[in-house]
Amino acid sequence: AMAASQSARLEPRSRALLLSTAAAAIESQLARRPDTGPDPAALPPVLRETRASFVTLTIEGVLRGCCGSLEPRRPLAIDVWSNARASAFQDPRFEPLEPREWVRVDLEVSVLSPLERVIVCDEAALIARLAPGEDGLVIAWRGRAISGLTAGEFRPLRREIQLIFQDPHSSLNPRLTVGEIIADPLRT
Repeated sequence: AMAASQSARLEPRSRALLLSTAAAAIESQLARRPDTGPDPAALPPVLRETRASFVTLTIEGVLRGCCGSLEPRRPLAIDVWSNARASAFQDPRFEPLEPREWVRVDLEVSVLSPLERVIVCDEAALIARLAPGEDGLVIAWRGRAISGLTAGEFRPLRREIQLIFQDPHSSLNPRLTVGEIIADPLRT
């Protein structure tokens, strides 16, 4: 099954094109075809806009891959193509997708709205401003976004900040034991 986020505010034809673009990206990689993605000139104007997206793969409701872009850097259809391939074959939490798994994958494309700065004085004010199921969150610490940091860059910050993930299926690396995950911030 495939779903496009309604929050994308795209008309149904564009949502369907993005889903088929994501599926084609994965299928071409599974078939080992050197496809480079859609031709931007052949796309509807809305899919040529510079936008950010995420592509999520699940199997029977369990996360199987999720990669995306937080900031717009390329045409939307190209972003979806790239993120679909990354979700299926480069998400570091999972082994690359196998052809036998592909038939069971539920594919979701989410198109992000432009980032907005939200300045709050405490956690309660932040929570009051967010709409569950609608808003995403990019966390910055001392003026620096932490989402793109490598493990080595992030490790020192863990002593100063605490992140709590409420969905263990999408936040924990299945390649690590719980002990390794808990011990990671304590390593120097």
